[in-house]
Amino acid sequence: MLGHPDSHRLPAFAGQRVRIANLTIELANRIPTRVVHQDFMIVTLDANGALDVGQIMERASSRGEAILSGNARNDARGTKVVDATARFKVQGGQWAPSPTLVRALSETALGLRPCPRI
Repeated sequence: MLGHPDSHRLPAFAGQRVRIANLTIELANRIPTRVVHQDFMIVTLDANGALDVGQIMERASSRGEAILSGNARNDARGTKVVDATARFKVQGGQWAPSPTLVRALSETALGLRPCPRI
């Protein structure tokens, strides 16, 4: 979806912000064995239901900026100033599911639960 958002539209969600769960799964002989990584984000879909890739890339850039910056600097008066712009951009694009939902998502990704299709 990120590489070709116009080819992977979700018209039912056009013009909305939606929560997305990205789970990276380890496979052994093509069988899912465990969840390796989980990432939960909020994305915006345009009027046609395509992902706003620019927004996702901006948040990824902000995440790197937040990690690399010292987050504090001294202004002209010697007072510490914190520039939290990057952190707010990152936080605005994330969400935290409940433990029950994380378990359900993991079980679905591992093929232990049925998954309805959109």
